[in-house]
Amino acid sequence: YFCFCEGDDYWIDENKIQKQYDFLEKNQEYKFCVHNSILVDKNSKFIRKKNVSENDGDLTCEDFIIGGGGFVCTNSIFSYSYLAKKLPKYFNYMSLDYIWQIYLSSCGKTYCFKDFMSAYRIQSDGSWSFRMKNNKDKYIEHCKKVITVLEMINIDFNYKYNEIFKKTIIIKNFEILRVKRDFKKMRYEPYKEIWNKLPLYKKIKYLLGEKFPKLSNVLYDIIHK
Repeated sequence: YFCFCEGDDYWIDENKIQKQYDFLEKNQEYKFCVHNSILVDKNSKFIRKKNVSENDGDLTCEDFIIGGGGFVCTNSIFSYSYLAKKLPKYFNYMSLDYIWQIYLSSCGKTYCFKDFMSAYRIQSDGSWSFRMKNNKDKYIEHCKKVITVLEMINIDFNYKYNEIFKKTIIIKNFEILRVKRDFKKMRYEPYKEIWNKLPLYKKIKYLLGEKFPKLSNVLYDIIHK
């Protein structure tokens, strides 16, 4: 078996690995299991719960595709080591935790424990998300690479989840428009459904950004300085 615990993240349940090991040993049809986590800041102060599931139960490959890389915390992953030794070719293009989650969830059934068994650190100065937040060009490039690898995985899966991949790619393109501050395009097809589901305060913010782009740019630079 293998599991992840990257950087300054950590586990908070001394029985975490034992629980996941026992489950997979007893349930051979499952190839992958995860659990709920908590999010902490750089000083290990509790921020909020990362509650993937209210109850113990199954997750689907579709859940992971549409959920994005943050659907579950990386340090909740537990799976068979042989699955990591025969990775599909699309891993040569990109090997994000998001890609791992999609791949592992496609190999068999996936189980999620309701227990909170790990702490995932966010807001850390040297973290990947911090660097991306402060370099919009790199973040846009990253989003485009994710779209490319999603298209590759869709082909590898023989379009089994074609509709959910298409929907996810639209969401990723919507995110690119947001970072580019191309607010006008965000309101029209194929993004209209996403726009309609946005909270009112975000719609107002984006509309103001469209009507007063120079002011929007100044505020953006101040916030992300």
